[in-house]
Amino acid sequence: MKKVIIISYAQPLLLGSRLVSSLLKKHSHEVTLLNLNHYHFLIEKVFSDDFIRKLALFCQDFDAICFSFMTQESSLLIPLVVELRKILPKLYVFGGIHPTHNPLECLDYADVVFLGESEYSFLQAIENDFSNLHELDNVGYKDEFGKKIINKIASLKNNLNELPYPDYSIENKYVVSADNTIIPVTREMQKEFFKQSGAYYGNFYSYTTLTSRGCPHKCSYCANLNEIREHGFVPKLRFRSVENIIRELEEIRALYPEINFFLFYDDNFASRKDEEILEFCREYKKRINAPFAILVSPRFVSDFKLSHLVDAGLRHLQMGIQSGSDEINRSVFLRNISGKQTIQAIQIINKYKKYFTPWYDFITDIPYDTLQSKRETIRLLSKIPKPFKLQIFSLVLFPSTSLYNRIKEEMPHLLYKYSGENKTMSKLNNLNDLNYYDTVLLVAAYTPNIVLRILSSKVMFFLFDRKFFSPVMKTTIASLRMINRATHINHNKIRAIPK
Repeated sequence: MKKVIIISYAQPLLLGSRLVSSLLKKHSHEVTLLNLNHYHFLIEKVFSDDFIRKLALFCQDFDAICFSFMTQESSLLIPLVVELRKILPKLYVFGGIHPTHNPLECLDYADVVFLGESEYSFLQAIENDFSNLHELDNVGYKDEFGKKIINKIASLKNNLNELPYPDYSIENKYVVSADNTIIPVTREMQKEFFKQSGAYYGNFYSYTTLTSRGCPHKCSYCANLNEIREHGFVPKLRFRSVENIIRELEEIRALYPEINFFLFYDDNFASRKDEEILEFCREYKKRINAPFAILVSPRFVSDFKLSHLVDAGLRHLQMGIQSGSDEINRSVFLRNISGKQTIQAIQIINKYKKYFTPWYDFITDIPYDTLQSKRETIRLLSKIPKPFKLQIFSLVLFPSTSLYNRIKEEMPHLLYKYSGENKTMSKLNNLNDLNYYDTVLLVAAYTPNIVLRILSSKVMFFLFDRKFFSPVMKTTIASLRMINRATHINHNKIRAIPK
């Protein structure tokens, strides 16, 4: 039996770490999960010198100290590892999205890096005491001469039903308290996490899971694993069976009966075939019968799917649109989805507004945006029936994605500005470069459509797209934030499900 700790700096969700924990425990290893960002404490407070000493003491008896993280967290966790290694020389292992995209860089700080869907390679490495790493797929390491080696990527696991469910027991789960102390997770703390997740939708205890891997799209900006072509694979879309999904939900509700809402966090839940959607809806309604949320893309929205999903309990829907410009979507984002398809999907969604208020996602700060593409986006927004909610995201570049590589070649001076290590994704939290176009996007959900059509004109851009208007725009967005907080729960109030 080996003792392993997996450290993350993310929300308490930790889906990947929880799944790995279940797999290792199934094979009789002892696994500890530590979340450094419980309840979003300030990073300066958590990573003080005193805390690093406490962390070293806490980790001293583990055989491997593992870190799982995304690019946004790399600038926080890698310096922590550097300092930790100075006082605790152990085996350090990296995994997650950032190490998958940047294995060579990460090997400057870690002894071993795991890439992509590498749960079983990780298990093998642990059971082999991290020897003979050259025999394992999805692994990066340094040989005896210090040369960095990246092994081949294994073929993808097609049968997702063989994967264990995420580990939501409270055994060996730890968080960092407000006074920088590492404390065990209690049942009440875990329930509070479910409650905080559910507050996004109303007065709920919400559980999040994935029912598939991969994505039907190959968006140029996406940090999903479908962009790791340079390492030899492009993951295809694979689904868990309906029975496997329903059993997971039944098991988590047996463990936490308070859970009364579910978020299916797949990139595109509606990409399942009609008959699979029908089977899911039938079993979910019969055995779970609770409201749930999904993410979709316009290409896979149909009246058939939505009617059955709503009948089964769908009460929150989020759809990625990204841009109202066909040119930007196709030639920049590599999304083969037209404005016409998007409007058709919105018209279908609009039929079910008595059950939910839809959320639509857009991306701004696009270096290839033109006046024409910005006007097209505002005009598309003017065609969406109210009410709806918008999430506006700043473009963030993640290494190894095709858009990152394109901008690296064509506009290398922008790489630092757009790097995921240096930029927050939500535009509401990134107002430094606020301009007229951004302001219109941020207020569009509250603006009459006839006014949006006026705001999309060349004249309005000419008059107001000027730097000296920026303070006025920031004041406008500050007011929007207050409105957003005041109306958040009302917009997301879940309609009851008929018994």
